[in-house]
Amino acid sequence: MVLEGERHGIESEPGRARALLSITLTIARNARMPSCDGFHEYIPITGQIFRRMRSSEGWRCEVTGEVSWVDSKLTVKRLRRPCQTP
Repeated sequence: MVLEGERHGIESEPGRARALLSITLTIARNARMPSCDGFHEYIPITGQIFRRMRSSEGWRCEVTGEVSWVDSKLTVKRLRRPCQTP
């Protein structure tokens, strides 16, 4: 997911404004009847990867990774912690 974002670009400039993009990958629990049961999201500006899943109580969020680039070398640190809410 991270490498695809780097290949296709993570910034857009519609008009004069610069927009920072995130990359998402949807999750379906049933491949025969796919629906959006959740998604993984990579936000390049923060370097975080999130997993958001739908449950009977609503949406759950957890941080699943941190991405860093040092001297053009990609490193992904796997994590598993709840998302912080404002």
